[in-house]
Amino acid sequence: MNVRIIRRIDGEQTILRIAGRLQSVDLSILAEEIRTVAGPLLLDLSELVSADKAGIEKLCELAGGRAELRGASGYVQMLLDDQESTG
Repeated sequence: MNVRIIRRIDGEQTILRIAGRLQSVDLSILAEEIRTVAGPLLLDLSELVSADKAGIEKLCELAGGRAELRGASGYVQMLLDDQESTG
C-alpha cells in the first residue's frame, strides 16, 4: 500500500487526510472510506506526495461532486489542474 488515509471528524464534516502516493490500486480503499461518510466531506491533500492518472482522475471526480479538496502541494495541484483542463 502506497497511501494512508486518516479519518477525522470536525463537527458535522468528515476529513479524510490522504498521505503518500495515491495509485489506481489504492482507489478501492479510498472508495470504501468515502462510502461510509454520510455528511460533508473534505479531502485533505496536504500530505499527498503524488498520484497516478487514475488517482488524479478520481480526485477530480470527487471535487466535482461531493468532496472539497484542500491543501494540495503545488505539484499535486498542477496535476489536478491539468486533468481538469483536458477533462
